[in-house]
Amino acid sequence: MEFTNSEYKMIYFYIKWLVEVLKVDRDRVRFGIYIHQNKKSEIASVIKFWSNITGFPKEKFDYVYYKKNAISTNRKNIKDNYFGSLKIKVTSSSNLYKMVAGSIEAIYENCRIV
Repeated sequence: MEFTNSEYKMIYFYIKWLVEVLKVDRDRVRFGIYIHQNKKSEIASVIKFWSNITGFPKEKFDYVYYKKNAISTNRKNIKDNYFGSLKIKVTSSSNLYKMVAGSIEAIYENCRIV
């Protein structure tokens, strides 16, 4: 199962939900970073940022994918607060998928937010 987002609060929430609520073993969680080429020289600080947000060591960050820079962009976070997108991957996740689907169904039925 995979989840990708650039908003650190969403990433923090998802990690907490996986580990503390759904009891996913931390050994099954891996990460990848998607970021623009112009941040290549800052990748160590980007990995450190995501490591601090997730609470996982830097060794869990398996790869970095560098996107080509666009000449113009509509992105709002283009300066110092840009850390790319983080992909969270949980290995052996077929049972996890069922748990997540059940959680979403319960939220839908009980909270009436959708």
